[in-house]
Amino acid sequence: MNLPKKIVIPLARSGYFARGVVYMIVGLLALVATWTASSHGGAKDALTAILAQPFGTALIWVMVVGLIGYTTWRLVQSVFDTDDHGWNPVGLGVRAGLLTSGVTYFSMAVFCLAKLGVLPGGGGKEGATWTDKAVEILGAGPVIIAFGIAFTIIASAHFWKAFKRKYADHFDAPEAAMPIVHTVSIIGLTARGIVFGLLAFLMWRRFFAADSPAEKPGTKEALQFLQDMTAGPWIISALSVGIMVFALYSMLEARWRKINVEDATD
Repeated sequence: MNLPKKIVIPLARSGYFARGVVYMIVGLLALVATWTASSHGGAKDALTAILAQPFGTALIWVMVVGLIGYTTWRLVQSVFDTDDHGWNPVGLGVRAGLLTSGVTYFSMAVFCLAKLGVLPGGGGKEGATWTDKAVEILGAGPVIIAFGIAFTIIASAHFWKAFKRKYADHFDAPEAAMPIVHTVSIIGLTARGIVFGLLAFLMWRRFFAADSPAEKPGTKEALQFLQDMTAGPWIISALSVGIMVFALYSMLEARWRKINVEDATD
């Protein structure tokens, strides 16, 4: 299938950069919160922080374009299998993960539009999420098991990608830049893998403890869990730096990631 490269490629690159900006701010917020009286924040807190800056409205509009671009690219990757994952169970699992990632970042774009007043719900408490609706239909148990499995798989995939250097298959960087790519990718992917591993642990713990299983823990809860440990501030500081390195990894992808639209299949 012939996809419009002149549209998809710029959207994908802007999307990787937008993801990098979000994670950079999440890492900074976590680092500051660790050593102050502030509370930890997640991706939506990062987007809210952008809006509060000078020219914040313009910056959020730029983020909306980037997030929609990233959503579009994830959809293309999943549906058209641009990275040749195939139709075997593992490949389908990876493609499902790409699709889920797209949905997640699309929800961030919707959040931004709500904050801008384009969509309802930006001024007060957020409405019911798709997670809430799933819990209402399926029950809390199956939903939290699904999240536990998903987070476990995502964490494992990040570690595998980092230590097997699988990320290098998707970079088209000059040879001189590859040492930087390797260093940033390994540290960044490992740090994000730890975050997802921690989220998986919290999901399974919440399920087996029957402690409000309908409430899905996020980055904020994961960081707070670490904060309460004896060496928590130091652990979070290291992880926060790792998250910011993952942000740099995303920005390197924005520059050198292979956006192989031509490999899309029917």
